[in-house]
Amino acid sequence: MGVFKIVKDHAPWVSEFSNELENLKASRATTLEIIGRSESERDWQDLLAYFLDPSKPHNMGTTVLEAFVDVIAAHSETSVSGLTNDLDTVTVETEVSTPPKGFADLLIWAQGDWFICIEMKVDAGETDNQTERYAKAPRLGSLVKDTHEAQGGESQYVYLAPDDASPPKQTDKFVEVPWRDVVSNIEAQLTVDDEKSRSRTQLSEFLLTIKKHLTMDEYNTISEEAQLYAEYKSEIKNIRKEYENELNRLKDMMQEALENEFQAAEWQTNHRGGRTHWIQLYKSAWHNNAFHIEYEPHFKLSKNPPEIRIAIDIEKGDRQLKANVLNDFTDHLDESVVEKEGWVITEEIRRCLTKSVPLDVDSPRTSIEEVVQSLRAFDTKVGHHIDDAVKANTPNK
Repeated sequence: MGVFKIVKDHAPWVSEFSNELENLKASRATTLEIIGRSESERDWQDLLAYFLDPSKPHNMGTTVLEAFVDVIAAHSETSVSGLTNDLDTVTVETEVSTPPKGFADLLIWAQGDWFICIEMKVDAGETDNQTERYAKAPRLGSLVKDTHEAQGGESQYVYLAPDDASPPKQTDKFVEVPWRDVVSNIEAQLTVDDEKSRSRTQLSEFLLTIKKHLTMDEYNTISEEAQLYAEYKSEIKNIRKEYENELNRLKDMMQEALENEFQAAEWQTNHRGGRTHWIQLYKSAWHNNAFHIEYEPHFKLSKNPPEIRIAIDIEKGDRQLKANVLNDFTDHLDESVVEKEGWVITEEIRRCLTKSVPLDVDSPRTSIEEVVQSLRAFDTKVGHHIDDAVKANTPNK
């Protein structure tokens, strides 16, 4: 299988590259270290916000922001869709008021579509129930949550912290994202860009500060050294491109298999291409102006072992309306039947049911066929309940 054969094909230079990385020592001092502020959470916050904001004069556009939201979008517990769309129009704010008390570290939002509220940690753990307060606050700065949800907007809360940090006290809404993943993904974006600039140097130094200060064992080496990047830049770019091509090939295979099985005119598939890792399957009536509901197989290639995770998604539209659709659907489910088939009822509006199928790296079509047959069996048994829920909750034109 191509996506896994990539590692074998590139093994010699990948091994050499890794060895050279391990031999590099973090010997130079960064600016924040020189001025004694390498442990300042506020400085980290301001620098991160600056590079995330596409309107700032760093001349990197949405490169850093895209790398950042990619990490969040790829998180297994993330519930927001369309994070990477139209990033040049988003707003990035720091120290956002959270009435009746306190301030959230960082807010990224696309008006009417989604927002990401971020609590950052460098050393200290959570104090004064911060995550609880942020989740319950009626607004974040000028963003009124009820209005946002009424317009169909989605929300995500992120706890950005070192790997060994204590978890957030509010775990229902906050997902834990390690600095390690953010740094790695931003660096990966920079390695494929040949443009040299002062801002890129500043960003690389900020990333180095993070790695050195946190003294993560995983980051005892300096991966952004210019000479090493120059030596391996083309190989890194090529392997990333091959990976994306193989992911799209898997999605093409899944789409073809779904279309062969679900041939009735009412069924539609959606293959978004690019970096998305899922395919959508739905009946025409399931996508309307009020809400969307679909079957979504997701390729989880970063899981060990890799898997295809099937999700039943209810998206878009008013939150209460989506909740009504979910209740009308699940009220008629025989839980013992769906659980016997390997489905998990999550009790969430997004991804209300999920099922994981191991991805056979040597024979991906076998795994894809298993997913397709699982969806066919599921739809045969309970698809009519989705039809009824859609019909009951679709507003009259």
